[in-house]
Amino acid sequence: MKRLIFLLLALVSLCSALGSIIEPKEPAILEVTYNKVTNLDTLNRDKKTVITEEMKLRIGKTSSMFYPPKRLWYDSLLTNNFELAEQIYRAANPPGQKRYVSLGGNEREFIFRNVRENLTLVYQSSGESEYYIEETELPEWSIESDTKEILGYECIKATCDYRGRHWTAWFAPEVPFKEGPWKLAGLPGLVLEAYDTNSDYHFTASAITDSGLQPVGIYIYINQTPFVYKSRLKVLSRLWREILQGNSTYRLQSLHGKPGAARPPHKSKYDFLETDYPHE
Repeated sequence: MKRLIFLLLALVSLCSALGSIIEPKEPAILEVTYNKVTNLDTLNRDKKTVITEEMKLRIGKTSSMFYPPKRLWYDSLLTNNFELAEQIYRAANPPGQKRYVSLGGNEREFIFRNVRENLTLVYQSSGESEYYIEETELPEWSIESDTKEILGYECIKATCDYRGRHWTAWFAPEVPFKEGPWKLAGLPGLVLEAYDTNSDYHFTASAITDSGLQPVGIYIYINQTPFVYKSRLKVLSRLWREILQGNSTYRLQSLHGKPGAARPPHKSKYDFLETDYPHE
């Protein structure tokens, strides 16, 4: 299988105007559903303001993808059936409704891995921009003796320090895939649970299936704007300014793409999964 980076570079110029990069790579062997719990207020832990979103890990023989299914569904719908997307959007957000309902959910990051070459492709969108990052660094794990059962599998505890957080993971040697949620891969078995020291981020597997699966591959529905290629640290620093600090010139868009109200400035009370970037 060719490296994902070469594939993406070859497809960007051809597909960006079409609004999608869809490239199935190989049949899926397994798909794991995770609940991702994010603490949105780390300054007041007693309050425990959290959001929970479903994520999926689809695994093939030589590749894997970790993605938000709600976002993938909605982006696909916008691209392939805009009229239906408009109907669903208006039904979920009628005039006068105070709380905005995001049909695509809160997650906007897609991760695709070439397992053989240990190459990770990270796609992140923010406002009107799309970011692509190529990575090769995986966590360096320390395997411990503690065990517990998750979804009927005996799991072993492992820990690591990875990009600003201390992580604890529970992996199942009985499921022989060195994959896990987000970028928490490299253990001799599938990671079924993982969390950082304060459980600001907590992934828990809720289901595993090996039937009726779609192929593993690259599935990105993008805007008409081109990708912005930057380093991981530069992307995180910019997203910190735009998302967590509210310092963005991006204006909220209506469903028809007309400029709406400016995004109100704010200062978030949480940080990204990775905290080792310049943001002071």
